[in-house]
Amino acid sequence: MTELRPRVDTSSEVFRRNAEAFEGKRQIIAEARAAIAGGDPRAHRRHAERGKLTARRRVFELPPPAPRSWRSGSR
Repeated sequence: MTELRPRVDTSSEVFRRNAEAFEGKRQIIAEARAAIAGGDPRAHRRHAERGKLTARRRVFELPPPAPRSWRSGSR
């Protein structure tokens, strides 16, 4: 089998600029993921140490709404 060798010049100016741009975008994504996850990991750890759930986790753990036929006053 033929061995494929990369022809990327990691010392070029173009490579450096692309790497910096990629790192900037990666940082933005990491910050967005942290915000979506519910914020500061230290706060999550403190909640867990106290045996508490975060607000997002409490909402996630709620049971699904009951079917209309089970609700009182429904027809």
